[in-house]
Amino acid sequence: IGRGIFFLLALSLPILTSLPRIAYMLIAKGRFLDKRIIIVGAGEAALDTIKLIEKHPSSLYRVVGIVCEDEEMEIGAESKYKILGCVNEIGDIIRHRKIDEIIVTTLEPKRLNILKNLRACRYHGVEIVDAVSLYEELEAQVPLKYIDDEWLFSSSAQYPGFHVKKLKRLVDMI
Repeated sequence: IGRGIFFLLALSLPILTSLPRIAYMLIAKGRFLDKRIIIVGAGEAALDTIKLIEKHPSSLYRVVGIVCEDEEMEIGAESKYKILGCVNEIGDIIRHRKIDEIIVTTLEPKRLNILKNLRACRYHGVEIVDAVSLYEELEAQVPLKYIDDEWLFSSSAQYPGFHVKKLKRLVDMI
């Protein structure tokens, strides 16, 4: 490669690789692509999920509020988000607040009852994600204190099959 082309490449490469990142950061700050989400549940799991989302502002998640499992629940004094209602009213909450995604932080004993109420939301195009999967997406780790049997079973069902493992081994050896 000639010196002129090498110099031109050395100058343009950092600029061209930085432009997409800068464009993404401007879009993220502009809140054009934000996902409006609500947290279903209360207590420590809900607070941990909110802290996780606030820790990753470039993830484009924007917490609109919290939906409790029942009327008696409280989120705690540390939360700056208001309680929008209980799970029985979630259809109205989603329509009025234009929610894109629901994060479920409720653990196993109460989760079945909540998921029955959320089924209709899923049919209307609202994505439903559990807090462990969100944590895995944002942190690339799984929080062991929130793993339950249902999550463990569903994640093992998505594990690659026998042929995929053999192909991976072959590629690793090559």
